[in-house]
Amino acid sequence: MKRLAGLFVLLGLAACSGADNPTFQGYVEGDFIAVAPEVGGRIVTLNVERGSTIEGGAELFRIEDAEATAAVAQADAELARARAQLANLQEGQRPPEIAVIEAQIAETTAALDMARRDFERQRALFTRNVVSEAQLDRAREAITVASARLRAVERQKEVAKLPARTPEIEAAERAVQAAEAAFAQARTRLNKHIVLAPADGRIEDVYYEAGEVAGAGAPVVSLLPDGRRKVIFFVPEPARPGVPAGTPVAISCNGCPDEVTAEIVFLATESEFTPPVIFSRETSDKLVFRAEARLPENAALPLGQPVEVTRIGGTAP
Repeated sequence: MKRLAGLFVLLGLAACSGADNPTFQGYVEGDFIAVAPEVGGRIVTLNVERGSTIEGGAELFRIEDAEATAAVAQADAELARARAQLANLQEGQRPPEIAVIEAQIAETTAALDMARRDFERQRALFTRNVVSEAQLDRAREAITVASARLRAVERQKEVAKLPARTPEIEAAERAVQAAEAAFAQARTRLNKHIVLAPADGRIEDVYYEAGEVAGAGAPVVSLLPDGRRKVIFFVPEPARPGVPAGTPVAISCNGCPDEVTAEIVFLATESEFTPPVIFSRETSDKLVFRAEARLPENAALPLGQPVEVTRIGGTAP
């Protein structure tokens, strides 16, 4: 980081107080999180500023979401329509349609009763030789026709109360599932317009202001989570075997609290040349290994703070 470039001139590779337990020069750095939106758009609200502290899950900023909100409303309407269609297929015809069929049943029943009464009258007249046998037969046929019509309408009512056929219901169920998935997807896209803090920490930098347009994946703020400070130092090749990963080290500096300890979490397996900004006639021809030691959460040392790193535990093996 460019703010650290000037510090390197102050650092020596190893200010050896003794070959058995050398002291290394280093500086404090942090593992930052570049918080960026997953969708691009205009920043409508920005709730943090440089140097402020934030809790994990708190809203950092919000991207304009009018289009995403409309997409959610449309998906919700499509889901309601698909569910209504499925319910209609499962329940059969609607009550008003059933009522029409019942009225037809009542009308057909009345016609059958009338045909039966007319047949009785024709039979009485036929007995007294007032009407012909053909008229009696027509009256009898009228009963047969009315009975058939009544059975047909009653069957129509039974069919109307049945649900749709299984393939139609299955297709409607799949349509509901698809609509539910589309609604969930629209909600997810809408939620991406609100960016939350991934962890407790401190806002180290803010790259955009409210009203500006940020692209998808473009960092808007830089967050340093609590407990993510570390010390970076370079170990000369001869001292490398004595400071493997997991080694506890003591950290000291001007103004540092007493008894600050850290643990080496990284030691490069490949060497590199001494960084040019800390060249000296004595060290310019040496190879070094980059090392990192994780500071405890309560050791909130300032970023860029020069420190001395000393191995804990006696002489090096």
